[in-house]
Amino acid sequence: MAQSFTDTLAVALQRVADEHEAYLKVHGPDKPWPDSDWPRWYSERLTASLGDDQAEMQTILERSFRHAASAHGVHEEFDLGGVHDVEWPAWYAEHMTGTLGDNAKRLEPGLKAFLGQ
Repeated sequence: MAQSFTDTLAVALQRVADEHEAYLKVHGPDKPWPDSDWPRWYSERLTASLGDDQAEMQTILERSFRHAASAHGVHEEFDLGGVHDVEWPAWYAEHMTGTLGDNAKRLEPGLKAFLGQ
C-alpha cells in the first residue's frame, strides 16, 4: 500500500530534525543560523532536489512550517499542558498537509528524494 503524503512528510520531518540536531552538535546551538531559523534550514533540505520548482516550493514550505510552528506552540501549551510533544512530526505533517493543499503534490518528489539519500 502506498504511503500517504502526510506519512511521507512525517518521516521526512523526523529525518531532517535529526540532521538539524547533528548539525547543531558540530556547529553549536549558539549560532543564530540555522537554529533560530530552522524553518528555512528544513525547507532548503527538503526541496533541494526540485530543480526549477525549488525556490518557489522552499518559500511555500517555509511559510507552512512557520504557520505550523505557531499552531503547535498553542497545542503544546494548552492541549498538552506545556509538555514537549515527542510526536511533533506527525502533528506537523497533519497540519502542514492541510495548509499545503495542491502544493503537496509538487513537494512530494522532493520529500521522496530527500528520504532516498
